Amino acid sequence: MISVDFLLTNKDITYEIRTEIKRLGRPIADLIISKTDVGKSRNCSRNFNSSVYDRFKWLYGCPKRNKLFCFICLLMGGNRSAWTQEGYTEKPFQCPGCKKTYKYKRNLQVHIKNECGKLPKWVCPYCDHRDGLVCPTCKKVYKNSNSLTAHKYQDCGKEKKHNCSLCGLSFKRRHDLKMHTRRKHRTDLLT
Repeated sequence: MISVDFLLTNKDITYEIRTEIKRLGRPIADLIISKTDVGKSRNCSRNFNSSVYDRFKWLYGCPKRNKLFCFICLLMGGNRSAWTQEGYTEKPFQCPGCKKTYKYKRNLQVHIKNECGKLPKWVCPYCDHRDGLVCPTCKKVYKNSNSLTAHKYQDCGKEKKHNCSLCGLSFKRRHDLKMHTRRKHRTDLLT
């Protein structure tokens, strides 16, 4: 089996040998990658599923490092990103404070700056739950100001004037009716 270390250290492999390695196929290994995401209301455990190899034909699982790599980049000497240098586990960036994990380093940095160990900025007017922005008219809660603003202009207080001719369901937006007919009735009434 061709190892990640072999491909990273032997950069002088001829094109013919690399092509032959590619023809033999990428090594597929059952990895032991397990993550526990710590959430606000519950913890979620996930384990590596080898069916990911069927969906992504370029993935290469290295049992020695217990990480995923891009087989083509390793083999052909492509860019030296995390996929070829360090390998990849599902969410490699973990908050040292609350142990929450993130796929991207930038998301972890934003979490540490704005969330971890801090009280949420928004308070529910009905209970002690602190998590969202509340519409003053209908009291619906939204995670960010853009969603609340869109709700105020497009939904709040508006009547449902778009009706489905197949089932009678009503919608405030024409787009929502169009998506409903596509999903529920498998047709496109609004062309």
